[in-house]
Amino acid sequence: MRFPALPISFFVGFLSLGAETLWVRTYAFANESTPHALAVVLALYLLGIARGAAIGGAKCRASDRIVDVATLSILSASAVILASPLLIALLPLPSIVLPVLIFLPAMLFSICFPICHHLGTVGGTGKTGRSLSRVYAANIAGSMCGPLAVNFGLLEVATTQTAFVVLGAAGIGLAAVLAMLNSPAPIGASRLARLSLAASAVAAVALILAPMVDNHLIARLASSRAPIRHIVETRQGIIVAHVDDAKGDVIYGGNVYTPVSNAAITDNFHDRRLIGTR
Repeated sequence: MRFPALPISFFVGFLSLGAETLWVRTYAFANESTPHALAVVLALYLLGIARGAAIGGAKCRASDRIVDVATLSILSASAVILASPLLIALLPLPSIVLPVLIFLPAMLFSICFPICHHLGTVGGTGKTGRSLSRVYAANIAGSMCGPLAVNFGLLEVATTQTAFVVLGAAGIGLAAVLAMLNSPAPIGASRLARLSLAASAVAAVALILAPMVDNHLIARLASSRAPIRHIVETRQGIIVAHVDDAKGDVIYGGNVYTPVSNAAITDNFHDRRLIGTR
């Protein structure tokens, strides 16, 4: 059994908190940038972490195949992240779908944390506390690096939709490596290894197609149902321009109506779309 506890602890924190950053951005946009978005996502994440840690602890006590449990949890969480933009775009009632999709990866990734401690803690005088703290520190380091990498790196060059695909694909790749390390038979012979390789192939295709696909995630969550002319995403926020050839395109910043303005006038009173309505 080969389980690199420190790297796994780091990357689980990296992927989990990196995804949380994307969920805060997505949930805030879906709810028209209301202040409670961060609190809702954080609450769902904390509930998921608590539930996942309880499951992981129970598996450490009851199962002798906990490496497979950790691999499957990483694979499942990453698959949810990868598929989230598609599920949000296709399923009805995104207001109900979103909390479920936020909760699931948090719970599934957190199953790994007790397993990392269980397998990464070395017994013996003076060794238990040190090894335990190293696993914990690795997770904290990953949890810090994930949001930084997503906010200041990934979202500089990718849309939110593509960022979900990148993080999901990275997690699936991590699960595949772990499955291959612990495959008892020749490469790809174990059921979990075959599953992870198949998921990796799907993730690779998704990565190739992601930059070519329209931004269905933001289009689905946009508060206005008018046709969309442009979607502009930066790490600072999201702007959507809805078509109105008669009065000028309607601009929504952060999914909130932004008045049409010129260089000198930037207030609602002088919004030219409102001329003739007072």
